Amino acid sequence: MIEIVAFIYFIRKIRLISEEKGIEAKAWIWKLILRWLAIDIGVMAGVMYLFDIGMEDEKLFLAAIPAIALALVSAFYTVNQLKEQENNLMEDEFVKQDQNLDHFR
Repeated sequence: MIEIVAFIYFIRKIRLISEEKGIEAKAWIWKLILRWLAIDIGVMAGVMYLFDIGMEDEKLFLAAIPAIALALVSAFYTVNQLKEQENNLMEDEFVKQDQNLDHFR
């Protein structure tokens, strides 16, 4: 449940940042989804293999903890990559926005 809430939080964060920068959010959301799933599944499978944990084993939760933690780290990494991305808005668009605001002054 916590993983889903975190996932929704990061999707909203990506949408907000991409709007500010004038970048399309779809590509960044897909990056988040693919990284999250790859790390989540990969770490779970790796921990289950290394510690010989079966699907019905009570220790399965112990395999999920590092998987969720690393998936969160990958989400932070994705958001930080987006923050470092250059703005895609043209200077002309800023001038047009200022001209539109002049009507309200």
